[in-house]
Amino acid sequence: MRKNIFKHFRIVAVVAIIILPLIACGGGAGGDSSDIPVRVRAYDNSQPQRRSIARSGMGLMRSSGFSEYDAFYTWLENNLEPPQQITPTKFVLSGNFAFVDSEGYFERPSFNHFDIDFSKPGGYTVDIGDIPTDITCSAIAFTLNPYGGAIEFAWPGGQAAFDKSWNRDKPCTVGGIVTLMIGDLDPYAARWFADFFALNISRSSPPDNITQPLRTIAYGAGTDRRYSNDYEIYSWELAGLGSNPGHFVMLEGPYVFIPLTPVTIPSSASSVTIHVSWDLNGIISYYKDNVEGHDSVQYFDGLNFQKYVGDIVVLKNGWWGGLEISITVQ
Repeated sequence: MRKNIFKHFRIVAVVAIIILPLIACGGGAGGDSSDIPVRVRAYDNSQPQRRSIARSGMGLMRSSGFSEYDAFYTWLENNLEPPQQITPTKFVLSGNFAFVDSEGYFERPSFNHFDIDFSKPGGYTVDIGDIPTDITCSAIAFTLNPYGGAIEFAWPGGQAAFDKSWNRDKPCTVGGIVTLMIGDLDPYAARWFADFFALNISRSSPPDNITQPLRTIAYGAGTDRRYSNDYEIYSWELAGLGSNPGHFVMLEGPYVFIPLTPVTIPSSASSVTIHVSWDLNGIISYYKDNVEGHDSVQYFDGLNFQKYVGDIVVLKNGWWGGLEISITVQ
């Protein structure tokens, strides 16, 4: 009985903690402020000049803390053929953006999800709502919809090779052009299918330490890129505060953390632009099953016999290194 009461109290407390900052933080810690529009500009930073722009002002950045991903990609390399790298012709993610100020207060320009197109030639810009001025933006959370947006690419070998190689729910294909979503290419999805196929052929299973799809790309205080399999992250942690200031918002994990240089938004500002970019060159890896004859093996899924295919498509190893962000104030 005490357990149930305690559990109920925790739920009520967490809901209260999440709602109160949303009501109380309009205007952040500052006094007089006005709301100004926020837009997101997205682009592919694989071109050298764009990459230098994306990294300007970012300071020293290192990659660490990706042991869960490292273990899975090592398993892929040891059990499947060397990957073919694929550059998508379309790369659109769907999600919601939120700001965290220097005191850990939370500012969400809108509760809507927006399509963010990293592949559009010349870049893609979308208005996402308003935020108050007279604050310092210390962190930004891009919460993803794993099964929103669209990623398109030509399947290696064309339509015939696709029909032989793919045995999941079929994505849209027209002449070998495949449409997936970021949740289909997430290492979690790839690990799940790799584990399922391994059981059917008595192959060693992949590591099981990636337990949920990626939910948030977190840009915040620090110098190290890292991955966390935690199911939650708090706004004050993103802002780099050493302890809980007593107000915070709990965001969804797992997450990848990318360093961000804080930016002050003065009361004289008229708008803010978030520049997010990703290196899309070869961002998708296609790992082909290296065991002869597996494309003709069948298994029973409980309803029907299905052909066994161990081929895996997944974001390439080290994909997190191509994510960049900067903020400009107009």
